Amino acid sequence: MVWHIFKKDWKLMWRSAAAVIALQLAYAFIQLQGEFGKGNPVLDEFHTMMLFLWLIAGMIWVVMLVHQDALPGTKQDWLTRPIRRTDVLTAKVMFAVLVMQGATIAGDLLQGLGSGFSLGQSLRAAMVRAAVGFIVITIPALVIGALTQSIVDAVILSTVLGCVMFVFTIMAVALGGGYQHQFDPTNASGVMWIPNSLRFLITLVSGAIVMLVQYRTRKAFRGRIIMATVLLLLLFSQAIPWKPVFAFEKHLSPQPGVANEIALAWQPHAMQGETLMSGDRPEFGIRVGNHNPDEEARLLLPVLVTGLPKDSVLKEDNAQMTLIGADGKRLYAVDGGPIEIRREGSQSGPVAYNQAAKVPMQIYQENKDRSVRVATTYSMTLFKLNTSYSMAVGEDRLIPDWGRCESKINIAGTAVDVRCMQMGKGPTCATVFLEDTHDGSRNLPKTICNPNYSPYVDQPIPDAVSHFRIVLPFRDPTGQVKYAVDGTKMDWAQIVIRVYEPADHFTRMVTSPLVLMKDLVVH
Repeated sequence: MVWHIFKKDWKLMWRSAAAVIALQLAYAFIQLQGEFGKGNPVLDEFHTMMLFLWLIAGMIWVVMLVHQDALPGTKQDWLTRPIRRTDVLTAKVMFAVLVMQGATIAGDLLQGLGSGFSLGQSLRAAMVRAAVGFIVITIPALVIGALTQSIVDAVILSTVLGCVMFVFTIMAVALGGGYQHQFDPTNASGVMWIPNSLRFLITLVSGAIVMLVQYRTRKAFRGRIIMATVLLLLLFSQAIPWKPVFAFEKHLSPQPGVANEIALAWQPHAMQGETLMSGDRPEFGIRVGNHNPDEEARLLLPVLVTGLPKDSVLKEDNAQMTLIGADGKRLYAVDGGPIEIRREGSQSGPVAYNQAAKVPMQIYQENKDRSVRVATTYSMTLFKLNTSYSMAVGEDRLIPDWGRCESKINIAGTAVDVRCMQMGKGPTCATVFLEDTHDGSRNLPKTICNPNYSPYVDQPIPDAVSHFRIVLPFRDPTGQVKYAVDGTKMDWAQIVIRVYEPADHFTRMVTSPLVLMKDLVVH
């Protein structure tokens, strides 16, 4: 009976299904044509629009598919026939997967094969994305279709659920002091995949339960109550604390214990020969030190790192800082700014840096003349050098375990623009620099470190391709900065890519002596 229901739906909806698939393929084609900035500017304007058209049209199509044999109401003739309702459900799921996930797999294969990646790698990345899309996109659409009788009902239900999510998010951010990270501590971090995986599991199990119950009992009100409860559970799951999530990640460390020699200590930077860094510097396009002096006070906290192994990168995943009064009373808690420390080649010795943090001006004014302790819990990851690659300037190369990269000198003739793409999960951390192949001189390395410790790509849109880009300057138009590898050496210069992989996740505690708060503030 499943096959008969499937064929019936196919005859009724194959044209609209073809339109949904065509939207996804059109997006993939535009994306393929636009790789490395080679696209048609006119087509590029439709890039994002095609993606959202596919998403909206696909979800509406799934709802319409379920409505071909609607559950609510008493006028559906199929309810009086000897048809197993689970057969109807199975047929609907099969057709929805064929169209929605089949479209994404076809689109990803088009991009992967068209970009020179192997069939195996392209198919693996496409299947992973399809699985995530089934949970995040297709299941919710099937559930909404099962709980409604018409498109109007589905739009109303979706609008109500969307408003609930919006109001909940606004209230949560407000209660967190206007800072989303206070409510969702793992958001945009390398360990975000852990709570995301939990949410995927909740969505998969609860969606299956709602659909099975609805197809057996046809009690839409009860199904909607279950759906609303699951939605609230998913929203509240954002508040999962950082500590247990990172503890789980620590158990997954590829080389546990390799970071045991690394130590952090509070120490004003009086030693000579230290490498001094500051937490007040650009990180992923956001300057940590940017602040409103009328509303916030900026603290710089001196920390010394020892025991870093050679050819490594130390990345801070989270710094939870607590200001404690001399009487032991907690005054304020804040997250510190991101820190990234490189140790390449024969470098040795301690590394000193200033940990940036911001506190409300009111807190500072009330406590600036008081002695405080700063207790900081660092969650950190040590990256070890895995391998290195090189490519000539102007070369287009497919690099194993890294991706396809293209490099060219920009129009201004001041830098080499390196653009790369990878099917599936891209590299986690790397340093990239220009090197003279004749004498071995090199420019200062640029770092690409966007920690994502997930074993899979957990984003259902836009596609299964990871993109990354880095600009390597070799000439300063003002003449103030000189480069070892400058424009005169571009003919024989090479781009060196040193790939680092996570080795050990660990935590460290640093507690300062009593110090006047005003002595920590940068004016």
